[in-house]
Parts: sequence; C-alpha cells; structure tokens
Amino acid sequence: MKTIIVEGKRIRIQMWDTAGQERYETITTQYYRRAHGIILVYDITRQETFNNIRKWLRYVDEHANNNVQRLLLANKCDAEDERRVWKDQGARLAAEKNIKFYETSAQSNINIDEAFTEICRQILQTMSESNQNGSGMLSSAAGEAGSGAILLDTKNEVLPRSSCCY
Repeated sequence: MKTIIVEGKRIRIQMWDTAGQERYETITTQYYRRAHGIILVYDITRQETFNNIRKWLRYVDEHANNNVQRLLLANKCDAEDERRVWKDQGARLAAEKNIKFYETSAQSNINIDEAFTEICRQILQTMSESNQNGSGMLSSAAGEAGSGAILLDTKNEVLPRSSCCY
C-alpha cells in the first residue's frame, strides 16, 4: 500500500508487480478484473520487453473491466547508452492504444511520481463519473467495500516524498 496526494485528495494505492513473467499469467488475469488502473512497463535496454507489451495489452483488454485506466512506462531512461527501444516507438504504441506514455527511471526517480499521479488522476476522473456515492469516499469499481485498489477521502495533507519507486 502506498499513499499519495492527488488534486488535494489522499489516495491509497495497492500495486501488484508481476514482472511480466508467464508464471503469473493466471494470477494477473484475476487482478485485472478488479483493477482500476494498470501500468505496463518495459525496459528500454531490452527489446523483448517492449515486444511483449502488445500481448499484455491484449490480456488487459480481454480480462479487465471496460473502465480500467492504462499507462505505458518505458523504464531505465537513464541508461541511454544501453537503449534498444527508442522513445518514439513507445510514444507511437501509446498513441495507437490511446494511453499516456512516460519514460521513467525507477533507479533515478525520473517521472515515477508523475506517472503514479497521472494514473491516479485518470482513475479518480473515471470513478467520479461512474460511481460517486456522495459520502466523500469512492468505492471500488466492483462496488465491494474494501475490495478495490484505490480509496479516496477528502483529507488534505502533505506526505514525505519517497526516494525511489513505490
């Protein structure tokens, strides 16, 4: 669980990292159904990770709810000398799939906060439009209290900034 502030709202997010491994395929499809947002990440130093993004996008399309927000991240942008996937390749794929795109570095904390803030913004907008319950809290997409990956309350607060990734 990680808590961040987005648009003055305290957001608790729960993340699952499957590292794109085939052995997690069955598990990930279960998580897709309840997810409000999915961040797909590839490594700019490994072409095969970018090549697999289309497959993972298909899985999201097949198993996630229709309102799930997606974000594409190209990680290790600080490893320019080892780059195998060019920025325009990622940007084109994101544009084709109508999703936001960031180049990031988890190690150097480049665009990490921005990416998580963006996906939370998208989720908040979608949830507000689809199922605001009027109590200052937004429930999960499935409507089950406590079952979702994002909770919203209206407290304004400042959190310390983390030094790396979430």
